[in-house]
Amino acid sequence: MKKIGKFIWAFLIVLVVFIAAGFATLGNAVNTGESLSYVANKTVMYSFGGSSKKLDAVYVNIGAIYTDYGNTAEIEVEYTNSSSPSKTSGTDVTAKFKLSNISSEIGKNGYNYNWLPVVEGKGVSARYIYFKATQNLDLNEIVCLDTDGNVIPLTPYTNYNGYKWDELQAGCDAQESFTQSLNAYYNLSQEEAMSMTAVHTLLGGNAVMSGSVYNLDDSFGILATAFMAVPVAVFGNSAFAIRFAPFIATCVSLVFLFLLCKDLFKSEKYAFYASVLFAIGGLATSVGRMGAAYSMVFSALLGSAYFMYRFFSRGISSSMPIKGGLNILFSGAFAAVAICMEIFAVLPVLGVVALFVFGMLRMKAAHRLATEKLSESETEENTEAKARLQSDYAYKKRVAIGFAALSFVAMTLLITLLTGVFAYSALVKAYDNATAPSMSFLTLLWKALSDSATVSFQTPYASASASAIVSWLLPLQPATIYSASSGSEYLAWNACINIAACVAAFASFIFVTVKAIMDMVKKKTDKAALRIRRVWILLLSGMALSMLAAALKGNSSVLSGLLFTACYLAFIPAAAMALEGSLQEERKGWIDVALYAVLGLSAIVFCLSVPSMYGAAIPAAAANIFGWTSILNNGYFRV
Repeated sequence: MKKIGKFIWAFLIVLVVFIAAGFATLGNAVNTGESLSYVANKTVMYSFGGSSKKLDAVYVNIGAIYTDYGNTAEIEVEYTNSSSPSKTSGTDVTAKFKLSNISSEIGKNGYNYNWLPVVEGKGVSARYIYFKATQNLDLNEIVCLDTDGNVIPLTPYTNYNGYKWDELQAGCDAQESFTQSLNAYYNLSQEEAMSMTAVHTLLGGNAVMSGSVYNLDDSFGILATAFMAVPVAVFGNSAFAIRFAPFIATCVSLVFLFLLCKDLFKSEKYAFYASVLFAIGGLATSVGRMGAAYSMVFSALLGSAYFMYRFFSRGISSSMPIKGGLNILFSGAFAAVAICMEIFAVLPVLGVVALFVFGMLRMKAAHRLATEKLSESETEENTEAKARLQSDYAYKKRVAIGFAALSFVAMTLLITLLTGVFAYSALVKAYDNATAPSMSFLTLLWKALSDSATVSFQTPYASASASAIVSWLLPLQPATIYSASSGSEYLAWNACINIAACVAAFASFIFVTVKAIMDMVKKKTDKAALRIRRVWILLLSGMALSMLAAALKGNSSVLSGLLFTACYLAFIPAAAMALEGSLQEERKGWIDVALYAVLGLSAIVFCLSVPSMYGAAIPAAAANIFGWTSILNNGYFRV
């Protein structure tokens, strides 16, 4: 058994720390229980236990709003202190509160699945409250606070207006899920709220409401929503649940990155540096723990690239051809998953297919060289060996092409059809008349695939964070996932490549590019030059294809740049590897010193970025005095 090297142990320690820190900061795991399927313009009523309370504040947690993105629902809360209340109305607590469906204009509070203050500081005597809204929606929870800040227990006021008592109870069955803090108000970003709405559409949601518009996440495919639906079904409506699957995918991607770089660089040390730089160098700790499919698509693409590179570098053994062909099968399976989650993933997958073609050419070249060697002596033994060699090569070629067709083509079609069957009822809700379906299955599936090739999700953050993809080379236009302020607190969650690692990557990228081109001009064919050239081509291809895929999406931002970031930061150890061959032995120690310096500076920026990265609230006064608000919003210390 091969001894595990120190850099593998070091990577495993980093991975464990990454997983532990990620789960510890993944978000609130308390869910809002079941939801009330509220029908527009109907009044629902809750009691304070029959006794009069000093009603000071009312908070609501609204799930999906069944209307088009950006459309507004007006929420109205009324109260009465009468011992014999009317079943239809009371006195307005405040003016109607406008809540848009996820995406919104500034000031419209488009934060579904978050706690929203309908009214604060009222201080009126009340025994009952009424809830009304102008759109069909899911009322996850309504919470009332007294003047001491304590939650007032609520119970439904009997059966009426077509609602059963148990149905009304769903609107107040998890009062303990409310926490009066800024972090609790804004558990989910708008994009995470969109993912949660898509998840509930996929899970079946509530009873079909006439005239409702059900939404699937049209930034990603159905499979991405299905992966996120599993933990939501287990853990309920919570930040932890919607972020669980994407974070697991990020952890898996770290493993794939280490394994790929270990094969690519032929060095456990440089694989360790590449994976650690990615772990602390940017998007893994922000986008990688966000409740959206970016990290899942990236992980699948990285898995596909890893297994295909194994085929490219190792080929298929004559003694165990099926075992070698499994690398192609696994690569195609991951590629199929990536495409079914994100239609634009087909562009990076084309890069993987190109690697397959080059692997086949290498296998053909190796066969030709072996045949030519045997042809030097036309003996009977050599003739038989050539026949066996030709037979082995033909079989390996059939295995390779068969596994590629089975995985890249057949598996993509199969997964697409299976996810369509699984999500059929959701597709009917989203694209057809749910009460009288008329579209065929293939029509519905085509609409879902077409939607995943568009990005209609528009928010102030999406437009403000949109950037030219060339800006990814330096963190000039980071992305704000969300920001908010309340009283004396300011809250922001931002995404950007670590500026220290990014500057080092930019310098390394230029150095490796110049060296690779110079080696080609000089026609160098030694092993070191060929390896640098291979690393350069593969990393550059990953960056270029990632940028091209993002360019096809509307309002593209650094959120789509996980694959780019992994390849970009890997140029740092690539530059170190390129320097190894040009420095004298006694000076090679400086390479490690330089790498540790980059890691140290990146770690410092990482630590400075923690408040911004994990959505930690800071005092608004401090933000204004020290300029932290502008720093966070402009990305100088964002990761």
